[in-house]
Amino acid sequence: MIEALRAHEIDYHSNDHHFFPLQAPLLEDKPWEEGLAWLLEHEAPGLELIEQVFGGRPTAYIKADSHWTPQLLAAYRRFGLTVYSARQFLTADPRPWWYMNCCVCPTAGCWTTS
Repeated sequence: MIEALRAHEIDYHSNDHHFFPLQAPLLEDKPWEEGLAWLLEHEAPGLELIEQVFGGRPTAYIKADSHWTPQLLAAYRRFGLTVYSARQFLTADPRPWWYMNCCVCPTAGCWTTS
């Protein structure tokens, strides 16, 4: 199965978003740099595992539940993820837009090629 998937783009969801502390509430009161540092430290192992198993770095982040913050987008941009797919941004206009230096896809049907 892993060999078959290696031929495809593998996107990233989160390293531990269902474990406490949840990302958004944890980061809510942190200063920008402290929250960013926390995300970089806690999400790096998950991205490294994806690279190790599938042989490539993800290009997109698929939002974990309702948990997101601007620091999260900044952290994933530093990791090289350029697309943020987030269903909570459903709008009458489903076209993607640029926010926090990421292509934000408001629906699950927004895909890019790398």
